[in-house]
Amino acid sequence: MTTPPKPETDARNEQAKLVEAFAKKVGGAERAKEILDSLQALRDKAA
Repeated sequence: MTTPPKPETDARNEQAKLVEAFAKKVGGAERAKEILDSLQALRDKAA
């Protein structure tokens, strides 16, 4: 008997799928990380 996944696990899996799809779109994990890092920097600057 298996226990249903916890909601936070579901959310993490969903986020992982989105990040993976995003990485494919922009041409790889390295590029995706650059984009996400620059977005975070902009967010920090705006705060």
